[in-house]
Amino acid sequence: SLIEALQSLIAQDPMLRQQWSLRADAVLGVLDHKALKKRITAAFPLNRDLYRYGQVSAYFTRAEVIVEQLAEQAPQLPADKCLALVDHALSRMARALETIDDSGGFRFHCEQTLQDTHVRTVRRLDWSPDKLATYLYDKAFGGSEDSYPSIPDAYAEALGDAGMAAYHACLQ
Repeated sequence: SLIEALQSLIAQDPMLRQQWSLRADAVLGVLDHKALKKRITAAFPLNRDLYRYGQVSAYFTRAEVIVEQLAEQAPQLPADKCLALVDHALSRMARALETIDDSGGFRFHCEQTLQDTHVRTVRRLDWSPDKLATYLYDKAFGGSEDSYPSIPDAYAEALGDAGMAAYHACLQ
């Protein structure tokens, strides 16, 4: 009866259904980066023209489910694929915010989770210091700098001394 009650509860709540569907896919090993990318795209629909607190809150509450799932699955995904997913999520959220008035700060949880996941994923990359420095330079000055944590400060551990020198060379 407990299983039936949980199934009924999950069936009635679209957010719970999506959350448990993602968890089931992960456990079964069928959750791949393409499926996650589609879910991220769906989690941040564009051109919504949302201005009321209730609408904006509901929008980001739905997106949080996917963002948290991405953060949870990040360590199991290859670092380069995970990085592409986090970049995609940050980009989608930034584009969505063009037509959403989030003066209430409802995006902050999604934003912080994605930024933390990005920093952790960059640490896992096996890129050369020059490649990593160039990537971070492009993020810092490519028009999406507000989406990422402080570059290069937040990435100092991943960059190391050689990476910091390469980053400063990019700046010059």
